Amino acid sequence: MTAGKRKEVKCEGRFSEFRNYLFGMPIEMILEGGRETVQMDDLSKLWDLISSDIYNYDTRDPYFASHYDPARKIPAEHPYSLVPLFPSPDYALAPNLVQLYALSLGVPFVLAEKLEGMARLPERFLLEEIHLEPKNIHFPNNATLHGYDIHTHFGIGTISLGGIAGGGIRSDAPHLLEIYRREDRGQRNLAVVIGFWVQGKDMILAQIQPCRNANFPKGVSLGIGAIVTAEHVARKLGFEKIQVYTAINHPHFKSDPSAWSRMGEEFRNSGDQTIGSLGGYIGDPVKDQTFTKVL
Repeated sequence: MTAGKRKEVKCEGRFSEFRNYLFGMPIEMILEGGRETVQMDDLSKLWDLISSDIYNYDTRDPYFASHYDPARKIPAEHPYSLVPLFPSPDYALAPNLVQLYALSLGVPFVLAEKLEGMARLPERFLLEEIHLEPKNIHFPNNATLHGYDIHTHFGIGTISLGGIAGGGIRSDAPHLLEIYRREDRGQRNLAVVIGFWVQGKDMILAQIQPCRNANFPKGVSLGIGAIVTAEHVARKLGFEKIQVYTAINHPHFKSDPSAWSRMGEEFRNSGDQTIGSLGGYIGDPVKDQTFTKVL
């Protein structure tokens, strides 16, 4: 991607004003000549350039504050905090940057290493490194993810490709799970993207978004499929708790209350109602920011 094209990057999703600012003049100055690989030194220079401006954007949903999102730990005012703002594959993060970002949020070393692996080996990590086979993910109706693949990705603004049916989904959270249904001749179609934040030993499930190019197995709803899959991944990675945003208190609706009339019921169906049917979660859908389950 050339410097000229970077100016045209569409920054839908969370923190769009700040990301749009970041990938304008500041990135052009630091990554001269259209360079796409981001090193630690680049982040340090970028931070020196923008640190005085970080509170001037996205005032309703600021990345460096938590007015509407107290469940998410405020990132430190440090170059590492910029790591999740780089979408893949537009930019390639140098080795260990994802791990260093995770460590800055209090994530244990071994877990931070695994999150680095998820970013580094998106099509192979879950299967080859932590030996999580989709066919071993069982849902309450005894269906499994046999015939599906689970890929991983990293970066807010990353587009998970839709597969042979086209399209895709843009992420709202740094860490991504992409569930693909295998089609004929080794091809795939995207069913859902699951996006989450990490802090300490907690996974905070923030995005459950269907692609509609494919579905979960028959009888498995979007919410059941996404949350049960996330629980399996969380256990394999070594998380101790999983949190799921309550619908009414999701930061999306806190920053844009008008969206509730369009999307509120969908969020309730994929979150609140699913939590009630799964059991094990503690939280009030009206009073609390998230439901929490000890894994």
